[in-house]
Amino acid sequence: MKKSKWLFLLAFCLMMLPNLVLAKSIDDYPTVAVMPMTNKAPVTMDGFGDYSGSATESMFLEMGSTGRFDVIERERLQDIVDEHSLSLTGLVDTSHAVQIGNILGADYLAFGSVTSLTAKESGGAVGTGIGIGGMQKHKVSATVMLRVVDVKTGRVVLFGRGKGKSESTGTIAAGGGVMVMVGSASVSEEQCENAIEKAVKDAVVGKEGIIAQLDGKR
Repeated sequence: MKKSKWLFLLAFCLMMLPNLVLAKSIDDYPTVAVMPMTNKAPVTMDGFGDYSGSATESMFLEMGSTGRFDVIERERLQDIVDEHSLSLTGLVDTSHAVQIGNILGADYLAFGSVTSLTAKESGGAVGTGIGIGGMQKHKVSATVMLRVVDVKTGRVVLFGRGKGKSESTGTIAAGGGVMVMVGSASVSEEQCENAIEKAVKDAVVGKEGIIAQLDGKR
C-alpha cells in the first residue's frame, strides 16, 4: 500500500511538471504585453497625447521584430481594456496593467516613457512658426526609457535606454505641415515623431537597449 501511494505521488508530480515548465523566463520567448507610452519629459511637447499611440506602436513593432518575444496584438489588448471598462492610458498604473496582463496571459509587461524631448533652432531667419524658413535648422532630440516587468512578481527584469534625433532645414519647415511647440521652439510634427521612433528603436536594440541587457552585453 505504501509503495502504491508513493507511485501515485510520483505520477502526480510528473503530470504537474509540464505546468511548471510553462512558467517562462525572460530568456525563453515569453509573452509580452506592451503598455501605452507616456511622456515624462521636463519640457512638455504640445499635444504629446496625439503621438503616444504611434510611439507605443513603434515599441510594439520593435519588440516583435527582435524575435525574442511573443508580443500580444494591440487589438487584443484594446478588446480586454474595453471589456473591463478601462482606458489604455489608465494602464500606466501598474496595478491595472498587471490585472490586464494576467487576463491576457502575459508573462511580462513592457512600459515605455519619453524622459527627454528637446528642440533647437539655429541659423537663418529669426523667429519661429510656420512660414519662417530660410536656412534655419531645426533639431529634435528624444530619450526613451523602457522597462520590462514580471507579471507574477511585479519585479523589473530589464531596463533599456535609447536616444533619437531628427534634423531638418528651415526650407522644409516653411513648406507647410503641422507645427508643434517643444518648449519655446516651433518644429514640425513629423520631426517629433521621427525622433521618438528612433529613440524607441534604440531602447530596444541599441547598445543600452533591452536586448543588449538580455544578452549580457552591458
